[in-house]
Amino acid sequence: MAGSAEPLIGLILAGGKGSRCAGRDKAWLRLDGRPLVCHARERLQPQVGCLVISANRHRWAYARLGLQSIADEPGWLHCGPLAALASAWRRFPGAVLAIVPIDCPLAPRDQVQPLHERVKTDARAAALRCEGRQQPLFAVLHGSLAGAAEDALRAPRPPAMRVWLEAMGVHWLDWPDIRADEFSNINRLEDLRGLEGKCGPD
Repeated sequence: MAGSAEPLIGLILAGGKGSRCAGRDKAWLRLDGRPLVCHARERLQPQVGCLVISANRHRWAYARLGLQSIADEPGWLHCGPLAALASAWRRFPGAVLAIVPIDCPLAPRDQVQPLHERVKTDARAAALRCEGRQQPLFAVLHGSLAGAAEDALRAPRPPAMRVWLEAMGVHWLDWPDIRADEFSNINRLEDLRGLEGKCGPD
């Protein structure tokens, strides 16, 4: 469980291949005139002390935005969110990580604090659940899980994030059902149209 001296770092998960988006880098898809990375930064940055992005492409472009990026370690390239976590913990040993996916531009602006409170008191990992659906990529994770993340990546088939979190004793925090739209995600390019005009002001 976290102590007050451990840094809280926001980690935007943007290292995927974008297979269902014609191979395009989701972070740079534009919604309401801005790339998704800008929407993610706007929502997560105020909730954390430091913000970084897990990315395996266009790292120079993040630098131009003033964002620090972390690529997957070579042996874990494109192994999913667990690779992003393990790589981030190698860069920031012991840090508490607050994660959000790049493809949810309506992500909550206030989830980190209640999740972090659970990690500071009685859990090593806490994640959101809304309308009975678990949202494993909206989570706060204690740095003591770094070794377990690396161990999972050594498996012939690394587990899905939800399965790994369950094995780590995750606390699922129920989020108001009325806010289910905050988890709307962009799987395909056509999904962008359905979210136009919903992101609110900068």
